[in-house]
Amino acid sequence: MTLYCRSCGLSNFRAAHFRFRLSDLARLLILRLPVRCLTCEERTYTSLKQFLKLRKERQGGIRERRGPL
Repeated sequence: MTLYCRSCGLSNFRAAHFRFRLSDLARLLILRLPVRCLTCEERTYTSLKQFLKLRKERQGGIRERRGPL
C-alpha cells in the first residue's frame, strides 16, 4: 500500500522525528506512527510496518538537508 500526502498528493515521505505529544497517545496505542511529506512538510500517520520501512530507507540512503547550505 502506497501512502499519499493529503495536502500535495505525492508519495515522498520520511519517518518523522518522534516527539511524544499528548495528542499522539491514542494513535500510538493503535500503532500509528508519524511520517512527514518531503515536499510540503505535512505530518501524517501510518502503520508501524510502513513507518519501519521508511525509517530503514532513510538510514540506508542519503540523508536530506534542510535549509540553505
